[in-house]
Amino acid sequence: MASFDAQTLLSCFATNSPVFKRDKSVSHYRSDMMDRAIENTISISLFLAVVFASCIYLWSLEPSTEGDGIEYYLTNQSFYNHLSFSQRPEDVSTLKEVLDHPYIESYPVKYNYFTSLKGKLYGCHFWLYPLVAVPAKALLNKFGGNEKHVFQVTNVFFFLLATYAILFVTKTSFTNRAVFFLLHFFSPILWFINWPHPEVFVYSILTLAFVCYLNKSYLAATFFSSVAAMQFQPLAILSLGFAVIALVSFYTSEISNLRKLFFCCLVCLALSLNFIPSIWYYSRFGKFNLLSSQGYASFQSISIGKILAILFDLNTGMLPYMPAVVVLFALCLLVIIKNIKSNIDMVLLLLAIAATMAACAVNTLWNSGTDGPHRYTLYILPAFIAVIVKYFNQAYERLFISLAVFTIFLQILITGSNGFYKYRGPNFMVHSSTAKFMLDYAPILYNPPFDVFAVRTLERWFPSPAFPVLYVSTAGRPTKILCNGNDKEQLLSMLRVGADDLEKIERLYEKHAGQPFYLNVADLDVHKQNHFLFSGGFDYGDKSVISISGKNFSADKRGFNVVVINQGEIQREHFETHGYPTEADRLARFLQSLKQGSLVILSVKDEASANLNDSAADELRRLGARHDLKEKPRCSYLLVAKVGDPEFAPIEQYSCDSPVFLMGKDLDEVVDASLLR
Repeated sequence: MASFDAQTLLSCFATNSPVFKRDKSVSHYRSDMMDRAIENTISISLFLAVVFASCIYLWSLEPSTEGDGIEYYLTNQSFYNHLSFSQRPEDVSTLKEVLDHPYIESYPVKYNYFTSLKGKLYGCHFWLYPLVAVPAKALLNKFGGNEKHVFQVTNVFFFLLATYAILFVTKTSFTNRAVFFLLHFFSPILWFINWPHPEVFVYSILTLAFVCYLNKSYLAATFFSSVAAMQFQPLAILSLGFAVIALVSFYTSEISNLRKLFFCCLVCLALSLNFIPSIWYYSRFGKFNLLSSQGYASFQSISIGKILAILFDLNTGMLPYMPAVVVLFALCLLVIIKNIKSNIDMVLLLLAIAATMAACAVNTLWNSGTDGPHRYTLYILPAFIAVIVKYFNQAYERLFISLAVFTIFLQILITGSNGFYKYRGPNFMVHSSTAKFMLDYAPILYNPPFDVFAVRTLERWFPSPAFPVLYVSTAGRPTKILCNGNDKEQLLSMLRVGADDLEKIERLYEKHAGQPFYLNVADLDVHKQNHFLFSGGFDYGDKSVISISGKNFSADKRGFNVVVINQGEIQREHFETHGYPTEADRLARFLQSLKQGSLVILSVKDEASANLNDSAADELRRLGARHDLKEKPRCSYLLVAKVGDPEFAPIEQYSCDSPVFLMGKDLDEVVDASLLR
């Protein structure tokens, strides 16, 4: 009996013993339970932190009403007042009690509103986003809150809903959920929470769709993506991709044919949501889409450059604002390609994503009024993050972890440096610091969509045709020119080139046959010239440059910026003839006091005509000016003249609908001669 007990005791320590296995299983179970408890605690803490930060945001920040915000506010007010989306006079008067905005009364007449076939006024954007904001408006009204916050509260709700789904609903490892959360929270979507537009709503609904996709709930993914597509129609292609994946999944499953038919009907029903906006517009206006009927969308506008700009543009793309997403997504593509036969569903989804990006490119107004990344970049973002979450650490484990740590840290710095919940970066009318760096030092490598370059170079929204558009570097040198294909004579009048450069330019105009194209100044011999002049009126660059041997001597202030070169000495002055009446007399006296033989260079910035009087105009004519700027506001103007030299032919450039500049051999000869005297 004793020997049996000893043998039994020894057997308990054997690795293949049932007793040992049971104890080991219990130990692992307890360890797993502890790990899950820690993971849940971290997830709950992260979610509560986001809730707390969002509440602080709602309490502290003033809501934005910019862009198309008034339209969304009015549509929301209309449905709240009378359960319809048509704008009525009482909607305007009610909204005036909430918003202190100068355009509320004139907005429905002048902006974004169209008269239906029955004579009613409707906004041009679909009404889903204002509709889902009605509960927030009702709650704010009931509890005495500020109804101006209606869209910010709505945005926070959907952002928190997406955050909850990421942390608690996504069926993947805790590490992958953590990556999902970091890429989601430290993304530029935070900057749009204060924006009364549907970016956060669409992004959040798409995030729910991709959470469902990761959980293999393809029917739910089709439903949520179709809801998002109701507000932004090009996303219908993405919902179609989910629908195909869902149908394939049901077809290959082992369920009965009756259930397969039932689920297929549900997929088609979810997919049918995509048609609601077109049906609604057609029933009111006889048109399937108001924006396309107004020329804001065209299939001719699609180009590879615009599609790639969604990802890589240095002003509006994903790369400068979300480098972690771009880098990790590229690594995931390698994993997919490596095992492409086992990732057919992902290949279908990637094709749908690419087609959706192409559909976004139908927009003819690419430089949208959003600060930071393009709204289309935000709409594609959940798709890219979902791919990363699905394939994270499936291969190249060390490389994945290393890149994730580095790039996510970089993304946190980018988001934080531009403000977390409050965007403080460059706005949609100026080039980003990264874009400026490339345009300054490597312009041949950066060729953005044409309207992005034009708006941000001229720094004016919806600029009038002002070709050629010239980018001037921070050092005061021209680097890149946007030509429209029909402005050759105007370009050559300002860019005084030799025979070789002239041949290059003429070939470019022939090649592009009236279409816009970029001309890199470094490709021409004229870039070797030492001196450069630029004048931009208020709407056309708002800049003055008088660059002598690489140094900008212009004061770059409103009015006349003047540089005088006499016997090698350089003197500079500034005359603010827009805001001060006495400045015109001071300009006249200054010009009268110049010594014979002095070279005078004048460059206007912003506006110089408001207080320009006859005495100043007479002195300018005495120098050789042919154009009179009086009563010609905000015009660009350059003049190069010599005092008291009748043999010198003054050089003058003038335009009220474009910037003007001057560069070439003849300018160098004139300036160099004055510098050497």
